Amino acid sequence: VLSLVATAIWGPPVGLPCLVVAAGLVALAGRPWSGWLTAGFVYMTAAMGALLVFRDREPEGVLLILWLVVVVVAADVGAYFVGRRVGGAKLWPAVSPGKTWSGAIGGLAAAGLVGCFFAWLVVGWHPLRIGTLSLGIAVCSQFGDLLESAVKRRFGVKDASRLIPGHGGVMDRLDGVMGGVWFFAIADSLGIGTYGS
Repeated sequence: VLSLVATAIWGPPVGLPCLVVAAGLVALAGRPWSGWLTAGFVYMTAAMGALLVFRDREPEGVLLILWLVVVVVAADVGAYFVGRRVGGAKLWPAVSPGKTWSGAIGGLAAAGLVGCFFAWLVVGWHPLRIGTLSLGIAVCSQFGDLLESAVKRRFGVKDASRLIPGHGGVMDRLDGVMGGVWFFAIADSLGIGTYGS
């Protein structure tokens, strides 16, 4: 929380060193599971910090967050319905038995279309560029989902926690968003995450 507050108030130059210090404390306090706890802490906190940075951009911050979430939701919904309808070969049965390659492709298609439509609605956003970035976000959101499933299987649990009744924990709901945010944050830091015309 402190590293996220520091990021929100002073930005990444202060938030990132706080994150490093906090990760070190987690590693020291979390033995014998310090490797898993530290990796999970950095993965989640860095992604949430990136969301704060994106939200702080004016005037498009709200639109950026909305676009990221809508694309991830479109990928999930497209994958679910196409996978159920078409079926076929499993994507990674050892980790997530219900996911299929057809569903993954359907999710990509849905995310790309929704991303292009979103950009068409927003003045100044380039539909082709946003559509391409949406595909990358969709791929990484599915990786985020699979990563969460793999970690839960590793520890033999169904949900990350019981924080949200009937839904599990925060990461059970935001695993895809975290993966998508990581993709866009890296693309943006490399200068290829531009979305304007």
